[in-house]
Amino acid sequence: MRERSYPLLLAGLLAIATLLPATAGAQTVLGAAPPLIQAVEAGDLEAARGELLRGENPNMTDTDGQNPVIIAARNGDVEMIETLIQRGSSPNWQDEIGNSPLHWAVETGDWVVLDILLKNGANPNLTNRQGLTPVMTATRDGYRDLVERLLEAEPDLGIRDYTGRDVLDYARTSRAPGLEQTLMDAGAR
Repeated sequence: MRERSYPLLLAGLLAIATLLPATAGAQTVLGAAPPLIQAVEAGDLEAARGELLRGENPNMTDTDGQNPVIIAARNGDVEMIETLIQRGSSPNWQDEIGNSPLHWAVETGDWVVLDILLKNGANPNLTNRQGLTPVMTATRDGYRDLVERLLEAEPDLGIRDYTGRDVLDYARTSRAPGLEQTLMDAGAR
């Protein structure tokens, strides 16, 4: 009796297999970033354009919640940033720690990226999970040139972080002398 059930079982499995979708050539590599993220990380503009033309989500994220514009900002890739924003990637995306592309431009001290992001609609008032705005971070780190560029975007200088500190508190402990006066001249109180 058992010998007769094997052909029946095999026939049933084959019938089920024909109903399943074909997955030839499809592979999933656990932990691998999507092709668009890989292209942006590698600075491969043509590959990134190709992925976007194929319909990839311009706001997909890596494992840290960083969208392509954040990755390009971290890498200082101005042409990539402009292409991504033109294709719908947000200049105001915030990653898992709340940093926007502007936060990353400030963290890396890159005024060229900062200018491109501001020109393309980046919001200078976004706060990260510590409550820091890009101008607070630039002030804290003593980046006078970045502070001056951010001030041209007229950020809200009254925002306080989660410890209650404002931009003037950061200026008082900054490594850049005179930054407090610059901020007061811009309206900080």
